[in-house]
Amino acid sequence: MKILARYLAPYRWLILLSLALAGVAQLLSLVDPIIFGKIIDGYAFPKTPRPQAELVSGVLRLLGIAVGVARSSACRYSMTASARRSACRTRSS
Repeated sequence: MKILARYLAPYRWLILLSLALAGVAQLLSLVDPIIFGKIIDGYAFPKTPRPQAELVSGVLRLLGIAVGVARSSACRYSMTASARRSACRTRSS
């Protein structure tokens, strides 16, 4: 275990950052079902009638949030791919 700790010591901040980003990614993956649940419950089958303009604006606002979450997931993927490339370069040197 000491050998592994000695090898990873220079990368400890990168490892902590990776773990923090993985936690954020998991939280963001839980947001999509919540958003679509709000769209269905609040706008597709509203309990009280709403004007169409309010329905459309509410759905578009929630879909915009969903797109933002999806974009953050795409950023996470590109950061993961970049980290893998860096790790491969580190191993080869």
